Amino acid sequence: MQTRPPYVPLTRSDWRFVAVCLAILALGSAVGVSLFSRAFPEASIDFRVTKEEARRIAGKALAARGFDVAGRKALGVFDHDDDAKVFLERELGLAKAVPLLGREVPVWRWSFRFVRPLEKGELRAFVAPTGELLSFRRILPEKAAAPDAGAERARAMAEETLRAHRGLDPAALRFVEATEEKRPARVDRTFVWESRTLRWNGAAMRYLVEVQGDRVGRSTLWLDVPEAWRQEYATLRSKNNAAGAAATLGLVLTGIALVVVFLDRLRRRDVKWRWAFAFSITGTALQMAASLNELPIALQGYDTTESWAGFLGQTLLSDFGAACMLGVLLLLLVAGGEPEYREAFPGKPALGRVFSRRAFGTKKVFLGLLAGYAMTAAFFAYQVVFYLGADRLGAWSPADVPYSNLLGTSFPWLGVLLMGFVPATTEEFSSRMFSIPFLRRFAPTWVAVVVPAFVWGFAHAGYPNQPFWIRGVEVGVAGVVIGVLLLKLALFPLLVWHFTVDAVYTSLILVRSTNTYFAVSGALAAGALLLPLVVAGLLALKRGG
Repeated sequence: MQTRPPYVPLTRSDWRFVAVCLAILALGSAVGVSLFSRAFPEASIDFRVTKEEARRIAGKALAARGFDVAGRKALGVFDHDDDAKVFLERELGLAKAVPLLGREVPVWRWSFRFVRPLEKGELRAFVAPTGELLSFRRILPEKAAAPDAGAERARAMAEETLRAHRGLDPAALRFVEATEEKRPARVDRTFVWESRTLRWNGAAMRYLVEVQGDRVGRSTLWLDVPEAWRQEYATLRSKNNAAGAAATLGLVLTGIALVVVFLDRLRRRDVKWRWAFAFSITGTALQMAASLNELPIALQGYDTTESWAGFLGQTLLSDFGAACMLGVLLLLLVAGGEPEYREAFPGKPALGRVFSRRAFGTKKVFLGLLAGYAMTAAFFAYQVVFYLGADRLGAWSPADVPYSNLLGTSFPWLGVLLMGFVPATTEEFSSRMFSIPFLRRFAPTWVAVVVPAFVWGFAHAGYPNQPFWIRGVEVGVAGVVIGVLLLKLALFPLLVWHFTVDAVYTSLILVRSTNTYFAVSGALAAGALLLPLVVAGLLALKRGG
């Protein structure tokens, strides 16, 4: 009769490993938490109205101006004027820019569209987080008819709108231009003024009023950034994009190699289909659930020339297609990469076995979870120290925006789980599980670790951080360390680390929310892997090993 093997207690070296992990966890958390806001400062948003309250303000403001909002679908998102935000931060520095953002320069806004299916015309309104109407606009079809007010009367109407809407005296502003555009059955006239006082390093607040025929159809404001600055910044960003494109080439070559290996393993019947389909189905289901959760945000892109049912169907099909593509990618990564990893590291737990019921509660899984969380704390501390040092040397990165449209969904924790799962699986499977064993066939181990690390690192170069290479170096160096840990430990701790890092970053907005549901659900979603760690530890204590 077969007997169950005895449980294995933690050895002295295991306890040393546990102590090191706990020390790293404590030290990394202390550094990360205490210095995080200095390394990654946030812009300040004074939220006084919710999305629903802002929608009502927008609807009432449009109705008060004689626009018919009855029966229209209200589609809304939160967005911001990134050009103005980046300009002020780069030119004035964050300390001077923060008091201006959202106050003198209203960069944050609730953006609403009021539409009717199959009707070209629509109404738009932008409401500040503090509840003020920032802008409104009526979009008319090209052939819509309206009486002509004449140039003189149109300008008088525009000036009155400045006084009534913004409390500004046109005489105190600098008049910039008046343009006239003749439509088939009306004349649209646009008038632009510029502030004489709200000016910073060549940029100035501008105010536009558009008179459509004999009626004001638009009133908006923005920070007019100098064209020379735009071109200079576009040049800087092009270097980020070029570095990212070079890394993309590396990822494409990785993909080609993966397909070749997959076909070879398929021929040799060395593919663990059960494991591949498990990850594929999980990714597909999670992606589709998150897409359905974010459907109200996706509907903001509705084209009024389409039927509502047709657009909704197209959106759902597109979401389903994206979820299936993720599933296919995960299927290929596991089917092609897992045999390479298993063959190269026969002494390490195979991918599928780590996630099996039998493995749960074993020493390797427990220690792997603990190592993954220690890596998470160490990574946060590393990023904080890296960017504090880089800032002293002149590096620059934009301040975080402390709001996401994720907060406008019914189940924001789905976004946290998705943003933890997808990078953790796709990036670790491609850049570590597959690439390192594959390259070790043809090159020294250090090359197999370093090359995928910096391909992965510079795939993040598209972020606006300057100089253009700073993000690639930061992530690439971390990738080298992670690759070494794959050799020393196993793949499982890397998956725990990557999931936790991205989930925590995504959940920060939820956790810091004043809404209890957001805060609790964000914390639970980001800390999802804490439960297996606790349960595994309790099982070990109960079983004696």
